[in-house]
Amino acid sequence: PMRKFLILILLAVLTQSANALNKSTAIATHILISKENHNRVRFGADKIQEILRKLKIQSQISIAEKIKSGNQQVVVGLYSDVIFKNVITDAIRKKVLATGKEGFYIYNDQKSVFVIGADASGALYGCMELVERIEKEGRIPSLLTITDHPEMILRGTCIGLQKPDYLPGRDVYEYP
Repeated sequence: PMRKFLILILLAVLTQSANALNKSTAIATHILISKENHNRVRFGADKIQEILRKLKIQSQISIAEKIKSGNQQVVVGLYSDVIFKNVITDAIRKKVLATGKEGFYIYNDQKSVFVIGADASGALYGCMELVERIEKEGRIPSLLTITDHPEMILRGTCIGLQKPDYLPGRDVYEYP
């Protein structure tokens, strides 16, 4: 009787271990990009995957033509990509187009987060915004509706050439 009891306990422990292993190796979040596979979209998807891994959330980037249902997913691309063809409404398409060059629109439904760029740069900036939100909350945010675009098309650092001399009668440098 004692031997059967020990074998039963051993089987229970092994079953629990196997279940825990299956849960830890399952893909918790799919990151979908369209088959157009723009370089900037791919880079943005990689950044999302990096932050998810940092938070110990399993993820996988997949190229797809259609959005899969079921698992939690982040879908990244341009409003004109095949993956969004039958998914986004005209109202959402108009919101994305209204953002202009380098703009983006992020929203979510029950299982998916959509990062839609007006162009490839916009999709990248949308991914970077999502990465910041994930980092701040420690998980994929449950409620998102973000629209953003640059005030000026040129983004990034501005490195100017400094004049070596003051202009006559001035105490400061003046930049053209």
